[in-house]
Amino acid sequence: MKNLLFLFLISVRLLAQTESRLEILIPGGTFDLGDFQDASPDARPIIGVQVASFWMERDPVTYDLWTGVYSWAVTNGYAFSNPGKGKGPQHPVHSIPWKDAVRWCNARSEREGRTPVYYVDPGFAQVFKSGDFEIRANWTANGYRLPTEAEWEKAARGALNRKRFPRGDSLGISDANFYAGATGTNVPVYMGGLTGYDALYAKDGMPYTSPVDAFPPNGLGLRGMAGNVFQWCWDWYSPTYSAADNPRGSDSGSRKVMRGGSWFGQSYYARTGYRNSMNPRFAVNTCGFRCAISAAAPNIPRVGVVLTNGQIHLSFDAQLGARYSIQQAPTAVGPWTDTAMLDGRDGSLSWNDVLIRESSRFYRVLAQ
Repeated sequence: MKNLLFLFLISVRLLAQTESRLEILIPGGTFDLGDFQDASPDARPIIGVQVASFWMERDPVTYDLWTGVYSWAVTNGYAFSNPGKGKGPQHPVHSIPWKDAVRWCNARSEREGRTPVYYVDPGFAQVFKSGDFEIRANWTANGYRLPTEAEWEKAARGALNRKRFPRGDSLGISDANFYAGATGTNVPVYMGGLTGYDALYAKDGMPYTSPVDAFPPNGLGLRGMAGNVFQWCWDWYSPTYSAADNPRGSDSGSRKVMRGGSWFGQSYYARTGYRNSMNPRFAVNTCGFRCAISAAAPNIPRVGVVLTNGQIHLSFDAQLGARYSIQQAPTAVGPWTDTAMLDGRDGSLSWNDVLIRESSRFYRVLAQ
């Protein structure tokens, strides 16, 4: 029996325009969860938390990526509360309610042939696509999801345990997009005496977001873990931490956790240990989200595409001993026909095909 590994859901004439994204493996282990530097009441006491390895996307979800998946989703059974907003294609999407972020993660998973994470039933039979249901997560699925609060903090800290910010104990205008509006004798030293919004982005009306690649990454290569937009997490907010391994927050609540600070907030709110939360129904221009993937789930190969002189070149990671069938179709839903059969080996495989001028074909890769 064949298992679907990857499905191109856009015509080959558009494949060369797709955005290249990067997922970074966050190694598992124990780290100190909490506000070590400034003793925020709901981030104390500091506890050692065990988190399994997982993947975190390098950047927050961009408006360009959001709209691409959103357009596919609304024609494939998904219904959203908000269409989402963004100041530019490579700015983070914002004004997304929590359940819209979750729905979008499922749509992105389905679009790429991954198994969705979020369901409305305990048996994981009904994918969450619309409505206002209690959401259940299948943590072993290989689809996109929101990080847990503990995962987010571990990723933000990177290799700098117990530091105030993702890149150290201070935050300057070269480190993140935030509002440096506090002055006076009682202002914390780490706020540096800066004032106002970032002049580079405080224009063309609010929100004053910046492109996701505008500031340097933390030690793990993650960008935008401080400032720009807060990021939704999976957990219901609770004033106390859970000391369990791989904590996922309370079973219920009225607010969902959001982390990381924003363009509108002072550096105080961008601290790695700072905990914020909001009604999950709210959609504000200071909050977006970032995708994670469970590392234990089987990884679907990334398929690279190059279009030159009417020739399409596909390349993808292959598993030792597997056989792969490349299929094509005139539409995204078929009918599918075999184009080539490749013997897998440990490493990578590639395949070429010459296109008919102005043709519109869809491809998918199957493993036997």
